[in-house]
Amino acid sequence: MYKLAAVALRTALSIAAACAAIACAGEVAGPRNSAAAAASLAGNGASAVGAGTSAPGAGANGNGQTPISPAMRGMTATPTAGSSSVAGASGCPIGQERCGGECVSLESDARHCGACDAVCGEPLTCREGLCLCPPGFDDCGGSCVEITRDPQHCGGCGRACGASEACVAGSCSCGQGQLRCGDACISVIADRQNCGACGNVCETGDICERGLCTIDCPENETACGEMCVTTSNDPMHCGRCDNACGGAQECARGRCRCTDEVSTACGAECVDTDTSTAHCGDCGDACMAGETCDMGMCVAGPGGGDAGTTP
Repeated sequence: MYKLAAVALRTALSIAAACAAIACAGEVAGPRNSAAAAASLAGNGASAVGAGTSAPGAGANGNGQTPISPAMRGMTATPTAGSSSVAGASGCPIGQERCGGECVSLESDARHCGACDAVCGEPLTCREGLCLCPPGFDDCGGSCVEITRDPQHCGGCGRACGASEACVAGSCSCGQGQLRCGDACISVIADRQNCGACGNVCETGDICERGLCTIDCPENETACGEMCVTTSNDPMHCGRCDNACGGAQECARGRCRCTDEVSTACGAECVDTDTSTAHCGDCGDACMAGETCDMGMCVAGPGGGDAGTTP
């Protein structure tokens, strides 16, 4: 009888605990889940009472704990669909913010760089939320400059090249045909004070031409040595300096030619290419031994001059 009373007391305590759990479930899960939990717990409790043989202190599941019904297990919070890619209340993917009705990356959007409506002006780009000069350019006083080519910022901001210098690969250097003489770039092909080399000064009255000091000749004349000549008709400088014509030749329009209308100038000679075995038909076309030159053609037969002879 005492044993039955103890069992009844334990059952009453279990039912009280179950009622408290049902009330808590009703607040959290709502009436529907609360009813399911009550039914489940009531079933467990009835089973425990009916058995009447549970060990002292043991609950309905045999381990001293009140079982959790399937309905209560269903109360566990579940992630919102797509929550792994949604950031906060903006509804934008992780790493983006909502600016003016659109999702943007404040790390890379040039219209919203670091904050909404923070615009990067041209040619700036947005990198890591900062307006920066594009690759290959440096920020010099708020301007993006290419320090490998800019003569005002050659190799670095504020490193200006000289007036006659160019910036090449980040270094100030003289242009083509120029040499650095002191602090200036000089055209040594035409500068009388630095003709051909720094400090090479031409004599009074001379000019620097193609890097050489020469006399100053009038227009249409050329300096050949210490003389001014007209290369269009000078037989000693025909067409260019030191190009002399042969004794029987003259210089006309810068070319050596024979004075008669029959001969042809071959080198320093005047020859008849119709009969010359050394220049048969044209300068340098020699006939073979035993041949003659007839009307500018080498033919076989006795007579005629030897090859290389001028008739």
